[in-house]
Amino acid sequence: MFFIIGQLKKIFEEVQVNKDFKRREFVVEVTNEHTGHVNTVKFELFQEHCALTNSFKEGDKVKVLYHIKGRKWEDKYFTTFKAFKISMDTKAETLPQIITGKVVGILDAIEVNQEFKKRDFVLQVTNEQTGRSEILKFELFQDHCELADAYKEGDRVKISFNIKGRKWEEKYFNTLQAWKIEIDN
Repeated sequence: MFFIIGQLKKIFEEVQVNKDFKRREFVVEVTNEHTGHVNTVKFELFQEHCALTNSFKEGDKVKVLYHIKGRKWEDKYFTTFKAFKISMDTKAETLPQIITGKVVGILDAIEVNQEFKKRDFVLQVTNEQTGRSEILKFELFQDHCELADAYKEGDRVKISFNIKGRKWEEKYFNTLQAWKIEIDN
């Protein structure tokens, strides 16, 4: 379980996916305390949790408690942030985001251009609430790409990370940006 504090930017309409399943998305704008960079992060609500946004309006400062869900489909990884509580209690300091799991993939670094490179690092983690296994892809950038060299598939590691989010053509995309990896004892 993680939490984040930010400003509620957009609440989407509830969608009835089928007769037994409904979902709602909302977007929170979060300012990184260290860099000042602003991220636009999308969260999802399911079933009875869809009503959580009913008592809030766009512009409210909120604290969101959430789980990270991830899966692999074909050769792509998908990460979603599943919210389960929203409150106006924004007094708490945001804690470092840390997760432990088993390394299931270390991809080669990709040089996007002369000034930018990235590398993906994939973990299998257990969801504390459900006990289900999740597959999460973390991105390493620039000099952090080398952090992955010290590990191999099967290692149990602890990753410190930031969540990143952005809007592109009316869609929102979230990523997990790792900045520290260490063996989990």
